Amino acid sequence: AASDVYKRQADVFTLGNTILGVSVLAMPYCFHQCGILLALLLLLANHLVTRLSCHMLLRAASFTRTRSYPQLALETLGFSG
Repeated sequence: AASDVYKRQADVFTLGNTILGVSVLAMPYCFHQCGILLALLLLLANHLVTRLSCHMLLRAASFTRTRSYPQLALETLGFSG
């Protein structure tokens, strides 16, 4: 039980570190290449798509009554998916 909590925290930290690390390196370059207006529009579009994806994942997890991403993938795609 305690090791599961530690593993989950480590997984969340690793994912967050990966996302933030890529953003810190890529965002200034993107803004420089695209210009402030286009870069902000792309950032907003990315936000909306990410939010929609998370919403669909949560609805699918609720519908299938699964509690993890691997369980959701198995439930929706089957063993060969």
